[in-house]
This record gives sequence, structure tokens and C-alpha cells, in this order.
Amino acid sequence: MKKKITSTLALCIALCAAAGCAGNNAATTTAAAETASTAATAASEEAVTTAAEAEATTAVSEAPAAEGTVIYDANDIKITAAGFSASTDYSDEKLLDLNIVNNTGKPLDIYPRLCSMAGWMLDASTLTTSADGMIEMGSSFNVPAGNDTGKYALCVAESRLEEYGLTDIPNLEFMLDITVQVSDEEYRSLYSELVNINNPGYDISAPDEDASGEVMYDKDGVKILMQGEIYDKSFWGPQVKLYAFNGTDKPLFIRIPETLLDGTEYEAYGDMEIAPGRQLRETAAFGFTGDFEENMGRSMTEVPPVSEIEMTFDIYEYDAGGDNRLITTSGPCKVTVAPDSVEIFDPYGDSVQLP
Repeated sequence: MKKKITSTLALCIALCAAAGCAGNNAATTTAAAETASTAATAASEEAVTTAAEAEATTAVSEAPAAEGTVIYDANDIKITAAGFSASTDYSDEKLLDLNIVNNTGKPLDIYPRLCSMAGWMLDASTLTTSADGMIEMGSSFNVPAGNDTGKYALCVAESRLEEYGLTDIPNLEFMLDITVQVSDEEYRSLYSELVNINNPGYDISAPDEDASGEVMYDKDGVKILMQGEIYDKSFWGPQVKLYAFNGTDKPLFIRIPETLLDGTEYEAYGDMEIAPGRQLRETAAFGFTGDFEENMGRSMTEVPPVSEIEMTFDIYEYDAGGDNRLITTSGPCKVTVAPDSVEIFDPYGDSVQLP
């Protein structure tokens, strides 16, 4: 069975990162995975040239209109875009409707990968409405073996749109990872190209975003900023807000193998997928090292707000099937935080005190 890219978070949080630490040499990337070849072409047409500019704009007006755009047509499977709409079942969801025709005689699992909107990476959910009216929201479409009358859509929450000052989806860029269940023990992996689909009713450039912060890495078109620390008094304790920009022509997958908070080692939870020419904002969370079961009942609120954060990044060339190729491992990337700048998240009011 093929590997899937999933967050390895103890309680699920993803992190963003990039291709090394300031002042360190990064290995030169080689040829991108075959499925990402279109991504390189798309990136070269974007307006972003340097990480310092940090304002990647999506060529929304040049992307195809949604309705009728063919996303995948091979191996007895055809997937086309059916237009943008608003959900009739969830008032806070905006949709890109899809038509999925499955003539394989086998069930399919279809995952959206490398999804972005207006130049910003995001996690788009999948929304399936079956013929009997059952609604399922998740991370993949489960398509039955025979053609059915189910309805499929990629959806973006209204709250996520509001983060960028949007009221609708201006465009969606993504690829599809298609798993054909040949038998109980055998699976076949298929991939679409990276497609960028425009919403003709909502043509807009990428929103202006704050790309300020303390530089952790800025080299070879890749930039990572630390934009502040959050202290979550409910469970997570210290967290780090990160901004990343991928100015290369390769899709990247990044993990954090080593983290020191005020000199003590902790696990950093999350990994990141970022398409060429795209930006990402993410919050990194941490956990205790050592035996997982022994740490299950522990809260990171045992750890006070930190003033020194040190991370090392493993940078891979992204592969949709999970066989990412390691490009380089950075040296330690260190930043400091002023205690009075830590943002406190306190859902319990004064009932929980800082350590």
C-alpha cells in the first residue's frame, strides 16, 4: 500500500518550514517529481521573484474558468470542475463542485494535495453528498466502484476566507492523489497534474499579508520568519507562529527533526507541504520527548513561555505518494522572543495561571 502524507502530531497540528538556516549552505534541488511538472511551469508565470518581496500573487485572471475544466481524464476515471457555489448544507462553506466519473469497477479514494488559494497554502476539506442525502465532510472523497449520483466538492470555510479579507473563493490550485482499490490488499496510485481553476465571479489578487518577523532562514528563494509566540493555557503551552515562502520551482515537504526551547529538547509536531511560488502561515506546537504513553497525560502548560527557540529543518522534494527525497538538513536556526510580546490564549479566563 502506498504511503499517504499525514500529520504526525500527537493531537494534530501542522508546521511550516523551509530549506535551511540563515548562513548555511543548502543543497541544490534536482528534477521535480513527474506529477509536479506543471507546478514548476505555473510558478514561473507568477509575479513573485524573491522571498523578501513575500507577496506572491496568483494569476487568477489567467487560470481557466471553473465549469468544465478537466482535472483528470485517464485510466477510466474522469474528473471535471463543475463551478463554484455556496453550500446549501453548511452556511459557512464555499465550494468548488466536481464531477467524478468512475468506470474502473473499483472504489476510489481521492485526496486533494498542494492546495492553495490566492497564493496561500490551505487545507481544503472534501464534501460528499450521497444519493440518499447523507453528507460526509473529511480529507478525501470515497467514490464507490460503480458510477453513482453522489455530489462532490472541495470546500473552504468562511472563517478561512475572512483571514484573508475574502468573501468567496477567488481560485483554487491543487492536484488530486487518486487511490484505486484493486483488491483488499492491493492499491494503485494515480495523480493529476497541478491545476489552477479561476472563479470568474470573484477575480482578485492575493490579499496583502504581514510578512514581517524575525528571519530564521532566507536563502535560495526560500524564506522562513518567526512571527511571534503564543502561549496556550488550555493545553499546548508555548507555540510559534511561522511564515514561509517557497520561491523555488519545486514543491517542498518540510519536517522539524530537532527543537530546543530554552535549551531543553522537545518534539515539534507537524510537517508542511508548500507548492512553488506559494506562501504559508502556520503555528508550530510542541510536545515532550520520550515514551509516548508516559507523556499522554501531560500538558505542555508544564512548560513556561520560552525566550529562546532553536529548530533544525529537514527539507525534502515533495512526492504525493509519500516518497519524499531529502534535499538538505539545515543547521540550528535560533530566534529569541521578548517575554512581553507573547500572546496569551486563555479560554478559561483567570482560572488557569501561567507556570
